[in-house]
Amino acid sequence: IGNYQEAIADFTEALTLNLDPDRTYTCYNERGVAYSHLEDYQKALADFTVAIKIDPADPNASHNRGNLHSVMGNYQEAIADFSTVIKSHPKDADAYNNRGICLYEMKDFHAANSDFTEAIKINQNYADAYINRSISNYEIEDYQQAMDDYTQAIKLEPKYAKTYNSLGQKLNSYLRKGVSGEETLSQTSDNEMETSPEASVEKTLSQTSDNEMETSPEEVLKDVWPLAPKSDAPYKQKQILPQEKDPQETIANLTEALRLNPADIYYQRGKTHSQIGNYQEAIADFTEALTLNLDPDRTYTCYNERGVAYSHLEDYQKALADFTVAIKIDPTDPNASHNRGSLHSVMGNYQEAIADFSAVIKSQPKDADAYNNRGICLYEIKDFYGAISDFTEAIKINQNYPDAYNNRGISNYEIGDYQQAIDDYTEAIKLEPKDAKTYYNRGILLYFTNKYQEAINDFEKSAELYQHQGKKEDYQEVMKMIRKLKN
Repeated sequence: IGNYQEAIADFTEALTLNLDPDRTYTCYNERGVAYSHLEDYQKALADFTVAIKIDPADPNASHNRGNLHSVMGNYQEAIADFSTVIKSHPKDADAYNNRGICLYEMKDFHAANSDFTEAIKINQNYADAYINRSISNYEIEDYQQAMDDYTQAIKLEPKYAKTYNSLGQKLNSYLRKGVSGEETLSQTSDNEMETSPEASVEKTLSQTSDNEMETSPEEVLKDVWPLAPKSDAPYKQKQILPQEKDPQETIANLTEALRLNPADIYYQRGKTHSQIGNYQEAIADFTEALTLNLDPDRTYTCYNERGVAYSHLEDYQKALADFTVAIKIDPTDPNASHNRGSLHSVMGNYQEAIADFSAVIKSQPKDADAYNNRGICLYEIKDFYGAISDFTEAIKINQNYPDAYNNRGISNYEIGDYQQAIDDYTEAIKLEPKDAKTYYNRGILLYFTNKYQEAINDFEKSAELYQHQGKKEDYQEVMKMIRKLKN
């Protein structure tokens, strides 16, 4: 019942009396558990070690010491203890599961996968092992298997009583500004101590735009602009990243204490579907989650992420509706505004897009993507000076932003500042030296400033890169241009 100080006093008194070896072993082991709950880890380790010396054949103290080492971050020692348990009890699924957790924490994801698989072979109804293997499969980028494992865990625990805060926590914030995520591994065993790492990270969104190349120098002279603004980041979503280890007390009834809301399962699985491009399935899961009891933050995220999925399916009206609902739920979170702005831009609604990106910039003045994407919209409505100003702000915030240099290069061309445009493309090439399109674009500008050999050099480099990348049609078009320029 959690009276650990009283328990320690009683076990200590019992050890002064005449106990048989089995009872002595149990007293040291149980006192170690009590010390663990009080976070007196050194005394706990000492007790587990004495118990192991009394009876090396009994796996409980080895398992408990392994769990404690894991909580303390002593993963090699924990692995040694769990390996001892496995050697004497090769059908102990918990030992495989918990050793897998330690291997995961050491970034040995393939070995962790192997241990979770062994745990599942021993116990095919082991939901925690499926959850943990799902996390490891994510780390090795086997997203489909990760989703399959997670789905199997749902089948095994339809009320989600045993999901702890493993994949549930791992996937909790997968799509926040590009990404924030949490992840834990479930550790099970008598008297266990569960690890629950925590962390969050954010990523970016934007939009992409690629126009066709011209096919001859004459066409280039007539209409130089195959150089559309570009931005390569995806829709802003949350992603899964490992959390910091945050030791918490665990007790024998933790399974009953930690239950996940069914909404989480649909929400998390929806994000995994979206991650691997199963947008219809993602929409179905987000829709189901929205019928359940979600907190406001999760409701916001569901609408935002369902909007992203609709966008990928080019169902733009439904996507706009979802982004708009998300914005109404939390106007201070910039992600849905950024996504709606990107979608308006794709649809050619540039004024509406500018309004959305401006809202993002007002709340997040250091958001380089928002400046870049607003600059694209200003370019599209022929406000080239306004576009240059925004691309310049993006570069000030992030000096390693090749898209912003590319986009400013295009805008500088439009106002007749060819040398500045060439300089911008040169910076973009430094940042992305394998971008064939940028060499091609700079070649066009060099051609128009009468630097013919330099232009040909850039076209040849562009052709070489396209050929290396297997882009046969682009390669052939550039080679056709080179031949005509040389004649």
